[in-house]
Amino acid sequence: MIRDGSKEKEFLEKIRHVKTFRYSYSGFFHPSPDVILSFSNNSFFIKLDYKNSLSGVMYDENIDNTSKKYKKEEFIEKLEEAKFYEWKKTYSNKDILDGYAYEIEIEYDNGLKNDLYYGVNKCHSKFKVLKDYINGLIKELN
Repeated sequence: MIRDGSKEKEFLEKIRHVKTFRYSYSGFFHPSPDVILSFSNNSFFIKLDYKNSLSGVMYDENIDNTSKKYKKEEFIEKLEEAKFYEWKKTYSNKDILDGYAYEIEIEYDNGLKNDLYYGVNKCHSKFKVLKDYINGLIKELN
């Protein structure tokens, strides 16, 4: 149950205006592309950007999947499952030398300021829910 004035309710109202969701993840020996979800109405499509990825891997190609549309509501449900409304903007564990890093940037269609989340060797306890979902989307493209 979502309470009035709760972080979850505020988040759900805001995320319904998502225009672009950019996700970058890189581990030491595990480079990956930026995953860009572009939203329109109640659906989104996926682009893999190898040129500007957090991992620094520079391929001379991108993969666009504009032919297949995904449901926006499914994406929002995954964010809820990952308890994204509880996430801090930054997580960091400087005691690990060669680990992983992630960055998430959310752009909105209603003029709200973009949100930026990132972590270095540390993340929210439900991060894996979102990571697994996005990895599943990537596998569908490859």
